[in-house]
Amino acid sequence: MVNRENPERVVINTETLKETQQRIRKILEWCRDYLRQNYPNLVIDDSLRIDPAKFITIINKNEIDQDLNEVSEREQQFQEKKPIGIDFSSGEVLEIYKTALLNKILSQDYVIVRTSKYDDYFNGVDNIILDKNTGEVIAAIDDIADTMSQRFITKKKNIINRNLNKGGVIKYGLSIDKESKEIIITKYLEGIPIIYIALDEKHLYKLVEQFDNPEIENKFIEFVINLIQLIISEIDLKKNLVKGIDQEEINKRLENLKRLVKSLEQRQKELSGRQK
Repeated sequence: MVNRENPERVVINTETLKETQQRIRKILEWCRDYLRQNYPNLVIDDSLRIDPAKFITIINKNEIDQDLNEVSEREQQFQEKKPIGIDFSSGEVLEIYKTALLNKILSQDYVIVRTSKYDDYFNGVDNIILDKNTGEVIAAIDDIADTMSQRFITKKKNIINRNLNKGGVIKYGLSIDKESKEIIITKYLEGIPIIYIALDEKHLYKLVEQFDNPEIENKFIEFVINLIQLIISEIDLKKNLVKGIDQEEINKRLENLKRLVKSLEQRQKELSGRQK
């Protein structure tokens, strides 16, 4: 069924929405337990988001409170009435699903968490991918539960432009201490390469339904690899056309994205081997 107010958007029936809500709650619980058991110092809340309240040792409390107030004001602006039993919007379902599956896929080398609401709303970053080998944030993710609208086209273009300028910016960040190997809080990260993950609601809900299916997992990996490679190609093509940019910095971002692709390709080979 097509939404008459927005012809590009498919309307999902209420029963499917409720089933998806139940499944995404279980996926959320699994990922939350996994992260907290394996990374006790990880400062995330129950929704897998980085918790600004835990940054009081490195950011002034008044500043944190101000950020939280701005988040509250922003939420009041776009708050929409959800049907009974629907706790998560399509965007939230995508963020939780992707966070859980990427942790499942890349657990050997990376830790993936949702950003604070402040960084989500005001810095346009939904996730960070923390490299366990270097201790640094290797990439950030900005996603959208849509693949056809003008909003998607605009976001895609903006992400390329951001990668060619300051890159992703995170106020409430994470890193890994080189000596203790523990995850620690870090403030004001810049120059992070950004990727986007775009899925329409229909395909998103099918993915959630088959979260533990290795074949679907493999297809999702291929999908993400293709998206990242497309971003790499566009940045590589345009980096010499933009005046005043730091080519060395841009090349570093490209290398980080290529390293992420390599990890995904390795995981894809492992999964393909198991399915034979």
